[in-house]
Amino acid sequence: MRFSFSNIYEYWPTPQTFYFISSLLVFTFGIAITQITWSGKFKRIVIPKIKEKLKSVKNFNISITESQLTKLFDNMVRYDMVIIDKTSKDDFIQCFLNDWDEHKAKIHLKLKNPACKEFYGLLKKTFPKKNLQLVDFIKNSDLLRREDGLPFNYHTVRNSLTMLRVSKRSEELEAVFAPFS
Repeated sequence: MRFSFSNIYEYWPTPQTFYFISSLLVFTFGIAITQITWSGKFKRIVIPKIKEKLKSVKNFNISITESQLTKLFDNMVRYDMVIIDKTSKDDFIQCFLNDWDEHKAKIHLKLKNPACKEFYGLLKKTFPKKNLQLVDFIKNSDLLRREDGLPFNYHTVRNSLTMLRVSKRSEELEAVFAPFS
């Protein structure tokens, strides 16, 4: 007796059963092959990358010293960008150097949304260490406040410089960061 497709097909009760069983075998074989070949590589390479991206950020990750923060705070006070009644120099330094959940300090800025985004860009450019993301700077940290005491809206700040390339306080912001260049 020879085994061929037509001979096997002849003895099955219905063609649907043959298609079902053959599809099930192909699917099971495919799953087995992927588990054997990909599992070790997946665990070694892909999983650590996903964990790194999902790791929660707890501080700003910028390379700045306390003396530089003091100078930055003084420059911002000189150009009237910080509300000094609500934000002390120590609060300002704590917010940038310590983890976000270690203190209750907030930074109250006299900046509109475009100026806040420009401040973020200059801070990131002047004091780089790791990738400081705008979402971490505005939303996740929950440390920056507007003049009215409410937090900045991340989506508004993110989209604020799309029409205009510079804010109204651009020259003042550049003067604040000029000593660090």
